[in-house]
Amino acid sequence: MQEILFRVNAGLNVGFGHIVRCMQIARELSDDYLISFCIYAQKRADVERFFSEVSSEISINRIIYIEQKENDLSIIVDYIRKNNAFLVLDHYDVDESYQLFLKENGIHWLQLDSHAAQKFYGDVVQHGSPGATEQLYASLHGSSDTVFLLGPKYVIVNRELRALHENARARKEIKKVFVSFGGGYAKGALLKYIETVGQAFPQNEFNVVLRANNPDIESLKRIEETNDNIRLYIDYGAVYSLMCDCDIALLAAGGMSYEAATVGLPSILIAIEDNQLINLKGCSDIGVSASLGLIENVTPQDVISAFNYIKDTPHKLNTMSKIAFREFDGRGVERIANYLKDNLIKRIER
Repeated sequence: MQEILFRVNAGLNVGFGHIVRCMQIARELSDDYLISFCIYAQKRADVERFFSEVSSEISINRIIYIEQKENDLSIIVDYIRKNNAFLVLDHYDVDESYQLFLKENGIHWLQLDSHAAQKFYGDVVQHGSPGATEQLYASLHGSSDTVFLLGPKYVIVNRELRALHENARARKEIKKVFVSFGGGYAKGALLKYIETVGQAFPQNEFNVVLRANNPDIESLKRIEETNDNIRLYIDYGAVYSLMCDCDIALLAAGGMSYEAATVGLPSILIAIEDNQLINLKGCSDIGVSASLGLIENVTPQDVISAFNYIKDTPHKLNTMSKIAFREFDGRGVERIANYLKDNLIKRIER
């Protein structure tokens, strides 16, 4: 059986978003291909815990841990040559020299991008943000053969969201708020915003999703104890159902913003890192979010003002929700997998 190797980074600082979105592609391909992961992890135990949680969802052929980044490329190339595998890249250490080394060694790969900040030399590049346009990538064709899968049509979300998309409701008023800044620390975003914003809207219920390894967990628990309208969901297993039950979200401008939009959930977005700025602007431009900027420049009062603007502007919430339904249909992974099977992986098989 043909093998696909996913090369990702994971940990408290970078979060688990890379593994999560690669897992979505892996699930779509796992019936027909062997799935393996090659991971550089800040803390291996956290990654092992993650895979133990999803072990029933997909069969992983092999997990390779990179101990030293300087050995990264040699490990990848040796493994792919030995196993005749196809590569999927999703980490921030990929630069042009990294890509050129792979190309010179005859490696075929899909690259998941979020920066649009370098030329690309692989077989295919994916960037699912509404800010990822042909115009943005026009000057980044390092190879004339590279294909770009861009925009919400190719956004990567869990297959469960496809079904939820069909039955989710268009929001009309704000009662419940979904809050999350991903599985990492996110520069202390939860501690920075949640108490002040929650207290500004005592009539609203704030549902906060986070991991147990968040360094601020004890402080956040104290906030929950002293604020009746703030509830923590720690390592919660039904995140998508909670999204569907809420009316607006306060999120980092990363992968979870796509998930929210897929179930018609409007959002207020804050960029934790500069690689999220493309999505921050794109979501705002198409009208599914109020985008506030980089976390260093966004105060709790800015978030409160954004909530008030959406609450007080007639039909604003409902319009944002309907646009989200229209632009995000949850079928991006299916389209990516079909493209790989029809155009790339078969080439390696031959």
